[in-house]
Amino acid sequence: VDVSIGWSSSNTKCVYQPETSCPRDAGNRDKRLNSGKDASAKDEFEIYATGAEICARRLDSDAGWGMGLRLACSALPGYDLSCKILQPGRVLALKGGNQGKYCADEGNKIACNRHRKKKWERFIIEDAGEGKIALTGGKKGKYCTVQDANMKCNSDKVGESEKFTAVELSCRRFALKPGSSDKFCSDENAH
Repeated sequence: VDVSIGWSSSNTKCVYQPETSCPRDAGNRDKRLNSGKDASAKDEFEIYATGAEICARRLDSDAGWGMGLRLACSALPGYDLSCKILQPGRVLALKGGNQGKYCADEGNKIACNRHRKKKWERFIIEDAGEGKIALTGGKKGKYCTVQDANMKCNSDKVGESEKFTAVELSCRRFALKPGSSDKFCSDENAH
């Protein structure tokens, strides 16, 4: 399992990665999955799990790090990795629950009315911290947000309304709750 911790401005960073085990030294040189100068950087890390998160703590400095730290880890026995689709960096095509059609980033709205996947029907997952995710849409690569009860991808940065809680419904099926809302996003209008 490729676990993307990413960069950090603080000494420790955790990402949501349930049912995963990583060696304590998985972030160190010759162990991490990074390539180029990041692979040979002298940064040293302690990798550990806490609940459903994998954490990296830098040992050689009290500062953060600039590399997009990637770790080689493994799934815990009995966990079906094909169900693990909400990983940072992953490109997804979303289907609406109303008619089961692909959702497209139209900039001013997300419409779930497409029969096939093209550029606008692709969304990239990012780790937004605290067990939440952020999505960037395929039209202009902007962050998806909920404004005036409508989901659209027109934001340049991740704020509270660009963070989503993903609730797993079954293997490869999930529902999204925007920001701090207790309501789920829905596919109500396929036009």
